[in-house]
Amino acid sequence: DLKPENIRVVRGVSPFMDDAVKLIDFGLAAELAGLASGSRAPSGSLPYMAPEVLLERPTDHRVDLYGLGVCLFRILTGRLPFETTVEEGPAERIRRRLEGKPPEPRNLKTGIPRGLNDLTVRLLATAPDDRFSGASQALQFLNGIEGEQFPLWTEAEIRRGLFDGPFF
Repeated sequence: DLKPENIRVVRGVSPFMDDAVKLIDFGLAAELAGLASGSRAPSGSLPYMAPEVLLERPTDHRVDLYGLGVCLFRILTGRLPFETTVEEGPAERIRRRLEGKPPEPRNLKTGIPRGLNDLTVRLLATAPDDRFSGASQALQFLNGIEGEQFPLWTEAEIRRGLFDGPFF
């Protein structure tokens, strides 16, 4: 699954590129183990699981777009989109994810560009058909936004947003 622990910045990838972002651990081993054992239980990290995974419905590449949305939400706000208290527990977090829309990042932190807000909200859509059809469509969306300046973040800033708190 796509989560902060599976995102790495690799230095000096090639003579043509200084740095690159690499995604690791796509859960292939867990998927193969599930197929071999006949288990059909959802696998992955609960905060980053798309609703269709939780409902054990058919999945495709858009589950990773959802996970990307959770990561982006966390970078922008310093929290998960469907946080709950200890008393409420994970069942309430799941209910909120299946029944409602996430809060808009701009409503939680000031200074978040409208385009990043809208990108994040669409990535976190409950229904897969309401998300982007793929990463290239999400990139086209970003490239089509006029009049907004997107900040360039350092690796340390991204890590801080993913693991320590809000970015803005």
